[in-house]
Amino acid sequence: MAVVSSAFVVKNDPELQRTVKESVLPQVEALFQKSNIQEATELVHKYERKLRLSEDQKTLSLLFETFVVGLVSKQHYEMALNELVYFGKKKHILESSLKTLVSCIYSRIEQLKSEPKFEELLVMFTQVTEGKIYAEVDQAKAVLQLVYIWEQRNEKTRALELISKSHVETYSNLDFPEKTDFILEQMRLCLECKEHARFELVSKKISQKFLKESKDEKYLLKYHDYMIKYYVQNSDFFSTAKSVKLLLSCAAIKENVEQKNKMLKLLTTVLILSELNSDARLMMKELKSNDDMVYLPSYMGLLKAFMGEEIIQLSKFNELYKTQIFSAPSEPFVELIPADKMGEVWTLLELRLNERNLIIMSRVFSSVTLNRVAQILEISPSESEDLLVEMIAGDKIVGRINRMGNINIVFKCAEMTSNLETLDKWSQKLEAMMKLVESTCYMIRNEEMIQAAN
Repeated sequence: MAVVSSAFVVKNDPELQRTVKESVLPQVEALFQKSNIQEATELVHKYERKLRLSEDQKTLSLLFETFVVGLVSKQHYEMALNELVYFGKKKHILESSLKTLVSCIYSRIEQLKSEPKFEELLVMFTQVTEGKIYAEVDQAKAVLQLVYIWEQRNEKTRALELISKSHVETYSNLDFPEKTDFILEQMRLCLECKEHARFELVSKKISQKFLKESKDEKYLLKYHDYMIKYYVQNSDFFSTAKSVKLLLSCAAIKENVEQKNKMLKLLTTVLILSELNSDARLMMKELKSNDDMVYLPSYMGLLKAFMGEEIIQLSKFNELYKTQIFSAPSEPFVELIPADKMGEVWTLLELRLNERNLIIMSRVFSSVTLNRVAQILEISPSESEDLLVEMIAGDKIVGRINRMGNINIVFKCAEMTSNLETLDKWSQKLEAMMKLVESTCYMIRNEEMIQAAN
């Protein structure tokens, strides 16, 4: 068989274009009307090669579209997909022409949503186009369609496995909005299936630069909504607070009074549940100075009490705040925490309150008995001792437990701590001075030796 060299082929040959448009396309349509599928296919293959060698993208796309329409009209969907595989293996075929072929096939499949064969065709389409650069856009659409179908049948694990295979962050033909939408769906399914390790990996694929710079805030809102749910599941309430704070800066939240108040309430509650460190205190201070907190007196009262220097006993806290804020069905905190996690959160809330009270006690008392600590915290002596040991070991408070007779806790005051720090600094400076003296003595000895030699 003679091989036609591309060197002798005229690019975008006008005569070939006219022949295809005026003669070949009508012939293909007529052959499909007569159900001569084989002849139509052979004719398309013949002119596909000529158009490919002439690099006539526009005319080739018209030929592909006519071919696909003919196959679909005769319900030869599988054959259309097989032809896609066939053309995809051809050398020197233009990627844009393949994109047209893929888009045409997928658009025809999408029209069969109400047909029983729709799911089967989607599965075949995703398998045929998997890993094909020219099919990235439509392949992503087909995957999402299958995911929604399987979700409706409660096959969420199967849907997650399918959507996880698509690494859209590497797709060059997808824009950032499309990539972000797809990854957000991956995040949502990970949460639905409680795949938290996979969720963490997927969430890192989101472009933070795009989220910040995008004019459409829906991506940012949805992303942080999922991140909040993830952090709550992992009891990472300070990270939850940071996400809620970012949501508060969104125009969509600022302009909606109800949503803004909801976010302020959530921020207050998750900060109370956060570990009481300098970062959490700083965020509490910023929240307290927020003018909108004036309209939430209960939450402002909780924030002021928690940041104050007075001990809040557990019974008083439950009476004033827990029933009104943390367990009231009308408040957003109950909506935030899953029902199966609420017991764990109550335990953590009491722990945070007791940690705060112990920090204040370490500033007020120089020494106190373990029984008195337990009485103030309203927990058992053994629980009090465990908490004390944990906080001393974690450098949250400075103290010593004396077990002679009645167990007594001696807190180190700030002056003792500062004296120890001063002593350490003095020791370091003395060591540095001795090194300088030693170096000076060495230089003097060298000078004396030089003078003696002269």
